[in-house]
Amino acid sequence: MRKKIELVLFWVVILVLALLVFNNLDLIKEEIGHLIISFGYPAVLVLAGLADALEQPIGPEVPGVLAILFGLNPFIVLSLAFLGSIVGSLTSLYVGRRFLTSRIANICSREKHINLCKMFHKHGKWVLAVAAISPIPYVTTCWLSGAFRMSLKDFVLFGIFPRLIRLSFILMLFFVGFVL
Repeated sequence: MRKKIELVLFWVVILVLALLVFNNLDLIKEEIGHLIISFGYPAVLVLAGLADALEQPIGPEVPGVLAILFGLNPFIVLSLAFLGSIVGSLTSLYVGRRFLTSRIANICSREKHINLCKMFHKHGKWVLAVAAISPIPYVTTCWLSGAFRMSLKDFVLFGIFPRLIRLSFILMLFFVGFVL
């Protein structure tokens, strides 16, 4: 029972934080801009990493786009956003493995847990790929990938790689549109 309460509290906290961020997006984007102006390239790296490590609606392309707007080199920005996104994604995978695996196993019957694992292993990598390139919550999907023990190879192929393609597409599209 205690494990169920902890898991419910975990999701409530995540939901509340996501709602706070969602309701204050303009203010947060403004603060991201101030951080990029103040700290430059290191801010892009840290903010891109946090975007893929914390569940919230801002992706790693936001600090990248703002950095390009403020005149930072788009190729360095893209490289740092890539690195930050990779570290953030791997952090989310680790959080799922470390903190959610046992929680999910404890709240489900053994049979239900086995069925959830089978379902995730069958469809999870495709859900991760869609989440990496779409508005589906990417970080939550990374947590579940960790919780259900997705292989690192599959995580890179179906999570990180599509995420980097999305990030490069958005930033290069923005850069080309900004320059022209």
